Amino acid sequence: MRHTQLYVITFILFLTRAGFAQVYVPEVHVLLKNPAGALVIMDTSTEQEAIVQVIGKLGKPIRGLNKVDFLVRASDNLSGEILSVDTISIPNSRRLALSFVLDNSGSMFHAYDTLTKYLDTLVFGLPAGSVASAVVFDDKARTPRHLSTKRRRVYIAAENFNADLRRLSNFWHYYDSIRSDFTPLYDAIAEGLRMIELRLERDTASVRDVMVVITDGSDNASRTTLDDLTDMLQGNKVTLFAINFRTEPDPKLEYLAHHGRGSFFYAEDLHDLKAALRDLSRDLTLAYRIRYKFPPPAPSHAR
Repeated sequence: MRHTQLYVITFILFLTRAGFAQVYVPEVHVLLKNPAGALVIMDTSTEQEAIVQVIGKLGKPIRGLNKVDFLVRASDNLSGEILSVDTISIPNSRRLALSFVLDNSGSMFHAYDTLTKYLDTLVFGLPAGSVASAVVFDDKARTPRHLSTKRRRVYIAAENFNADLRRLSNFWHYYDSIRSDFTPLYDAIAEGLRMIELRLERDTASVRDVMVVITDGSDNASRTTLDDLTDMLQGNKVTLFAINFRTEPDPKLEYLAHHGRGSFFYAEDLHDLKAALRDLSRDLTLAYRIRYKFPPPAPSHAR
């Protein structure tokens, strides 16, 4: 006999109706009948609808779900009737914190400027309330926050989380002409993960952290090891997407994406890179609006 698994997201609804004070309906659950390891993230909810994201094992959204895939129940086993399930793009999200790790080493010279223009389109299309950060390489220590690597005159530069996405754009465009002969990729990823940890210390709200790593080469300048990053990812809830641009696919990047509960992409050229970023942008904002209703509460004397 096959048992149907239920993945539960719990939230509280407060109902206000004419002639009544606030009526408390405890622990209403939105359930996915067959999650298969999926993660369901609640974005918003009201007394009549909820907006949820459904993320699969590889960090990709699960598409094509409909009324038969969801259940809505209250803690007293009262079942709600699902009226409709629509696929939407989230117009507002307080749950998205996006981190970029960008390879601007010398080998990226002819692609980095185009890449950052693609990223401008991505970040300026993010839902309102999103925050973002970025990490790149530098050829000198310009501020105390610039981190040294194991190579001479190769540093890590970072722009911390900010809701001002124009500032983020200015940051990565500044480094368009600043090239490193080496690729301290692991140090850059580690700094991105540390910034996520620092943000979580200040912001206790539930936020979906997503890291996007874009590189055309393997690491050859970091103090941080692959094992160090694996340990950091195990203690972190970030979803890591890695895009390997133009060079042969790097199995170490695939390994990191796997341990970061995300996906690995290979982009053979700028057209592929743009397509990968476009798909990623759509995935970050894809959600389901679930409309439902519960039967009216029974009179208090009813048993």
